[in-house]
Amino acid sequence: MRFFTGLLIIILLAYLSNFIFPWWGVVVVAAAVGFGLRMSGGLSFLCGFISLALLWGIHTTLINSANGGELSAKIGEVFGTSSSALWWLTILIGGLLGGFATITGTYGGMLVLGETTEGGRRRRRRRR
Repeated sequence: MRFFTGLLIIILLAYLSNFIFPWWGVVVVAAAVGFGLRMSGGLSFLCGFISLALLWGIHTTLINSANGGELSAKIGEVFGTSSSALWWLTILIGGLLGGFATITGTYGGMLVLGETTEGGRRRRRRRR
């Protein structure tokens, strides 16, 4: 349940952060959601990866269709690749940014709060 909650929260808040912050605002959002939800390491990476890959994929598709694909074709010529390769590269970069940000937030929350994740091995120390 935390996975789908994190997925929706990251997509919504990252979309809204694009109106206020530059591109790196989505990384801060993903890290904050990872800190707040603290899923297991692999699950948090997957949640952030899928969230931002979807968001950036949809966003680049909308931008590309708005200008008829001319901009991506010209940028593809500069880099010597096709516009579809640039599209996939954009999705991969967005996914990796989201995945690493979410897992950083998760492990940061574990470090700061001294807690564990759902299926983690680390246990909270009892004070005497």
